[in-house]
Amino acid sequence: MGITPLPRTDRRRREHFNPGMIVPSHHHHVSLTPKARIVRAMAIKTGGINRKLYTRAKKGLKKIEGLYSNKLTLRDIRIRQALFLDEIAASNADHAVEGLKKVGALESTAEIEKVKYSTQLELENGIWDKMFAGFIKNFRRSLPQAPEVIRMIQQIRGFTKVPLSIHFERSKHWNAISKIEAELLEKKVNPEENLKEEIQRVLKRNMNTPAGEHKKLARLRALDIIIASSIYADLLMKTTGQPIVDKIAREQFWNDAYSQGMEKAYPQIAQHEDVLRAIINYNKESPKKSTPLLGTK
Repeated sequence: MGITPLPRTDRRRREHFNPGMIVPSHHHHVSLTPKARIVRAMAIKTGGINRKLYTRAKKGLKKIEGLYSNKLTLRDIRIRQALFLDEIAASNADHAVEGLKKVGALESTAEIEKVKYSTQLELENGIWDKMFAGFIKNFRRSLPQAPEVIRMIQQIRGFTKVPLSIHFERSKHWNAISKIEAELLEKKVNPEENLKEEIQRVLKRNMNTPAGEHKKLARLRALDIIIASSIYADLLMKTTGQPIVDKIAREQFWNDAYSQGMEKAYPQIAQHEDVLRAIINYNKESPKKSTPLLGTK
């Protein structure tokens, strides 16, 4: 499908998973393949969560279409549908991983799905990616508008990914970023509200730019928005309460928080096609030189 899922730590569980809810099987006489046995055991442990979320996704997309058909453009409707379907698919992947853990089938599923891993985290994330993509693939034919919604998910993911050059860019402006963050933390500013206000300010700035400078302005705005989302990630990391000591866990938390910030910002930026395209293009660029460590000069 060409969809690159966000890391699973970006997701919050929705309390659907209930290992105590047992659904009896009436097909004991059927000879099952190894994969089918895993799926059946997982379904018993999760109370058939996959089917419930699939149904919820179909109803949700129809409801969004009905609610906003006379209020929003078709593009805005697809954006809301895409964000909703992305969350449902992520929830399904969360529950699938938990179900496989409950039945002790993570390793066997990784072998079936050809997931390569060397650590427990890589194992769970690899299976999460497969489950997320599988849900999206199966959902593609469920509704006439599903392919359009999935294409919007792909665009959003190209927008929310962490740029390869971000730490290089942050290092050039680190003194200013550090000062801004210190002031925001002292004032106990809500990170999400600050992100929205900053993006609104960036998008409204320098509107009377000569025609020949529009592309350059779009790139400058894109970089400002990227830096704003990185500040959002910093603030989340600094206000989690318990410091994250493990270096890999810190990096993953920060990356997830950055993508979460960009996802929250997408509806604001979606109407500015030039800025949206500039961010997606910037995300594809390679670092100008060796990437400095996060938070250093």
